[in-house]
Amino acid sequence: MAEGGTSGTGQSEGQGGTQAQGGTGGQGGTGSTEGQAGGGSASASGGQSQSFDWKSLSLDPALQNVVDAHQWKGPADVLNSYTNLQKAMGIRSGNPNRVVILPGEKDPPEAWNDVFTKLGRPDKPEDYALPVPEGHPKDFADQASKWFHELGIPKGAAVKLAERWNATMGEKATAAQAAKNEKIQQDINDLRTEWGTDYDKNTSLVDKAAEAFGVDQNILSALKDALGPAKAMKFFHAIGSKLGVEGSYVEGKGAGGDLSMTPAQAQAELTRLRNDKAFVEMWNSKTDVKARQEARHLMSKLQQLAAPGMTNFQ
Repeated sequence: MAEGGTSGTGQSEGQGGTQAQGGTGGQGGTGSTEGQAGGGSASASGGQSQSFDWKSLSLDPALQNVVDAHQWKGPADVLNSYTNLQKAMGIRSGNPNRVVILPGEKDPPEAWNDVFTKLGRPDKPEDYALPVPEGHPKDFADQASKWFHELGIPKGAAVKLAERWNATMGEKATAAQAAKNEKIQQDINDLRTEWGTDYDKNTSLVDKAAEAFGVDQNILSALKDALGPAKAMKFFHAIGSKLGVEGSYVEGKGAGGDLSMTPAQAQAELTRLRNDKAFVEMWNSKTDVKARQEARHLMSKLQQLAAPGMTNFQ
């Protein structure tokens, strides 16, 4: 029994010791709880850093409005926003000249000058140096340069536009000349058919009649352009036929000499010309100065032959 009591006492101590250890375990539990509490405090601190107190900076109201509008939670958001802005504006190279800010609707027209300059508009209209085809006046290029500068056209675009314009106009001129040459040739062919075997003799008479009245080859060509070759040649043939027959000229010195008409012949030719539609058109031409001058020269010559001192075409 005594041994039994001893044993009981040992168990009691042992249990008591176990319980004590359990109590220690309880302390461990307390430590764990404290650790959890510490973790909670750290987490709460991190949450506070995300909701940065911008008002503590006492920002200017305008700046505070910017912060509120963008809903920036802290300085890091500002830096990210600025970095993205740089990328969007393409200034990673740090060159501000690459930045183009378009004026607003209410800005004055002069506000576009900076934009045009950065896009490549030269300082002055003459700096465009537009190409001009050889032999052509540069008046139109000078005027176009003023238009381009006023509209803010970059130099590279203006030069390419001028090149294409010149090429187009060159093609049109070539086509027009080809059509003109074709029409001239058709007129001559028709006149050859009309005059038949007398063509060479009649054309010789045309040249001599023109020479008699001081019409050189350049003026004769201008008349052919104004009237058409057939009408111009018929016009001088009609005059030449009054001056001579078969190469023997009336009151003259023969072919190639100084030729003349009698007053009656000159008066008859004056009357004919006054009723000649082609001649009247040439006399009143406002586009062909040479043709008009030659018509008046011819009429003056005839008037002198018909009646000295008579100088007006009526």
